[in-house]
Amino acid sequence: MTLRCLYDLALAAGLFGQAASAQDAAVRAAIAAQLDPRYPAILALYQHLHAHPELSWCETNTSARLAEELKQVGCEVTLNVGGHGVVAVLRHGRSPTVLVRAEIDALSVKEQTGLPYASTVIAKDLSGNAVSVMHACGHDVHVACLVGTAQVLARHAGVDRPARRGGWRRREADAGGRFVRAVFAA
Repeated sequence: MTLRCLYDLALAAGLFGQAASAQDAAVRAAIAAQLDPRYPAILALYQHLHAHPELSWCETNTSARLAEELKQVGCEVTLNVGGHGVVAVLRHGRSPTVLVRAEIDALSVKEQTGLPYASTVIAKDLSGNAVSVMHACGHDVHVACLVGTAQVLARHAGVDRPARRGGWRRREADAGGRFVRAVFAA
């Protein structure tokens, strides 16, 4: 998992407005400064999810953990959407809305990576067969990036942001004092 995916999501969300190429380094530095202290927790979440994968239609613990992580940043969370899906809304006034989506299911594949947090999970598939389960396609990374993005977006309610012509300015807040609305779905 890299900080680059979180940077891309935050920038795509308009978190820092339309950053000109001259401001790109400052924007990257600002995002990195916020992510660096969060990185150990985001990495721990990724490793936990990787070690505890769940098959499609069985993501009870994964969705509960994701919901808890999103509640901690102030999201309104709805569970069991279409099965074990999670939809979370981070309300920030009348600003543009961003949707961030992640997959949460794992595959019936035996993990042979040798990682210290490798999955050893055996679960029953929908046919009742015992199968090995792992996050072979990166959905554990998706969820960790979604949580990191939510943390950064939640942190940016009413903070300084790059001005269009360089430098930093304080943006006028709406009645709620917030600037970004985001919807997170998994």
